[in-house]
Amino acid sequence: MNVARETTLTRTQPSAIVVTLIVILAALIPRLLTYDRYLPVIDYNDEVTYVALAHEMRGMSDQTALREKYGALAPLYVGLNHLVQSVQYPLRTHEWELPAEYFYTLRLIAVGLGIGTALCIAWAGWSLAGGWAALLGGLLWGLSPIVVEFNSLAIPDPPLYFTCALALAAGLQAIRSSSLRWLMLSMLAGIAAIYIKLWIASAMLPFLIASIYLVRQNRQKYLRSVIILFGIGALFAAHFLLVLNPFANTNKMDTAFSDGVIGHMLSPARLLNNLWHTFYAIDLGLHLSYLVIIAGLAAWWYAGRKSIQRLPGWLLLSTLIYFLATWWLSAGVSFVNLGYVGRMRHVFPVVVGAMILWASFLMQIYFVLAHWLKERTGWFRQASRVAVVIIPLMLIPGALIGNLRMIDQFSRPHISTLALNWFDSSPPRDGIVLVLEEYWYDRLWNRLWGAYTGSKPYEWWWTKLEDLTTSTPSEYLERNIRWLVLGEDFIQGSRNPEALQAYLDQLLLVKTIPADKFDFPVSRPQEDFHAYRFEQPDYLAGFDYGGTLRLMAYDLSSTRLTPGETLSFRPYWQLEQATPHNYSMFLHLYRQESVDAGAAVILAQFDGEPLHNSNRPTSTWDDLSEIYLAEPLQFGIPADLAPGAYVLAVGLYDYQTGERLVGVDGKSFYAIPLTITGES
Repeated sequence: MNVARETTLTRTQPSAIVVTLIVILAALIPRLLTYDRYLPVIDYNDEVTYVALAHEMRGMSDQTALREKYGALAPLYVGLNHLVQSVQYPLRTHEWELPAEYFYTLRLIAVGLGIGTALCIAWAGWSLAGGWAALLGGLLWGLSPIVVEFNSLAIPDPPLYFTCALALAAGLQAIRSSSLRWLMLSMLAGIAAIYIKLWIASAMLPFLIASIYLVRQNRQKYLRSVIILFGIGALFAAHFLLVLNPFANTNKMDTAFSDGVIGHMLSPARLLNNLWHTFYAIDLGLHLSYLVIIAGLAAWWYAGRKSIQRLPGWLLLSTLIYFLATWWLSAGVSFVNLGYVGRMRHVFPVVVGAMILWASFLMQIYFVLAHWLKERTGWFRQASRVAVVIIPLMLIPGALIGNLRMIDQFSRPHISTLALNWFDSSPPRDGIVLVLEEYWYDRLWNRLWGAYTGSKPYEWWWTKLEDLTTSTPSEYLERNIRWLVLGEDFIQGSRNPEALQAYLDQLLLVKTIPADKFDFPVSRPQEDFHAYRFEQPDYLAGFDYGGTLRLMAYDLSSTRLTPGETLSFRPYWQLEQATPHNYSMFLHLYRQESVDAGAAVILAQFDGEPLHNSNRPTSTWDDLSEIYLAEPLQFGIPADLAPGAYVLAVGLYDYQTGERLVGVDGKSFYAIPLTITGES
């Protein structure tokens, strides 16, 4: 029974235009400031799955392995990717194709869908409890930090949340206005949701409940139209089951049922866990949501007994059934946890219903309090109003702080960006990179999966952590695998970290990139990044140039040469202290006897940067632990040299002043003895 009696707050509710504008701004601003997080590096691999499948549909690549892994996915989001690529590809300003560019467009679409979801939640809240419920519900979705993080990714979930919210809002509107048009929209939105994600059958419940309501209201007027809509829905169901055949062709479905999905949906632990995480998206763990829901249900029951304004029964029933059914299904799909935040997205279809209920029940509490205190005056009456208002106000600071922290975090470079930029600068491209499977950098140089845009396209080889130490460093080198990249968590989390560290001690640790540690929960935590070489330097040097740079070691093709031969030389440098100067390196060839006499004569020379073929002048060196090395330098031996003892002098100087850096022994170069034998 709906009672027409209104409260003061109901009569002074904000206009639809005001609610719409506020909700749009609240949802738009944090999403626009975070949607391009880390691009072009993709830190969430699920994004690339759909872009890659659409890429294959266009005949641009072969994704057989990907299809074998995932099977037949729900087609709607792959189709959206295909449409975006087909439209954007002819508009590119360059001849080549960079798949990473599609992510900007897809994420902006996700931003728009996130705003649409907030508006649909506001629409449903308005149907249930009026303008204030609409405003509160829309603001919850717009500002919840954990929702914002996933609501602008190029994955199927943002359109899923939108279609679920639209199906529910349109279903409520169909009941409220007895409209077949809104009923049809609810049905189409529910079908779209299922074509986006296979498991979300609960998206059809608002349509089913609204259909029952309309037929009960006027069987003669609505029954025929409802039967036609059910027939349309049956055609989609037949196509979905018989043509797409998700149960037979989708690996995820096979895995879900083999793992006992029904048992999962009946597991109290999973159900309670997912329920807790559902409300975490609303109150960030403050547990205020439970209080509002329980008190709201009690207030709704009390309002019915006392003829107080309360939420419309059929609208509340539809929202509750959607919420409970989707929560139940989510337990079968995923055990959500904040340890791996990526799974939080699996309860967001539940969150859609939870936010509508939260905002509406908060208004129901107010309706009861306003009626109860109607005859009362003074501070007690005002305090009752403040008590209802203070709950949403308590959530706003946490949401704003969370969004500011997220904006700050996503404005920093991802560790993948730092790693790729480093590999694209000084290190030599002289072999294959060994990476570990199923980790955030396992596709780092793949221009589709990792969005690498550098100029040095490395080749890579995957291995499992347990297989890493089954080959010796020399065996890797025989396969031309010279680099190993490894995350710190792999070292600490291995079954035998001591044995793994002992193996790594045989390698040359060239670079460690410390992760940007933060406590804001994001989908993919970052760990320190280590780059090793399986190949140790040929010779150690340890020559200190004036406390600024150190020649740690070097590679040398030979110490015995013939006239006219080419010598291959690679220095390994370390930084003793940061310097603003760009030092140059010289290689001079002297006779040993002229060096001993203190009157060295240059017989051959090279002058250039210490990393001769890189874009890393010494003024940009800033890591005291890094070992700086580049491609080997080819140094020609004159053809007219007489046999004997020679010296290859390795020195550094300021190219602007010509002043040399002097070592601790007072010498201005490190001497490498050479022997010239025979004739050219």
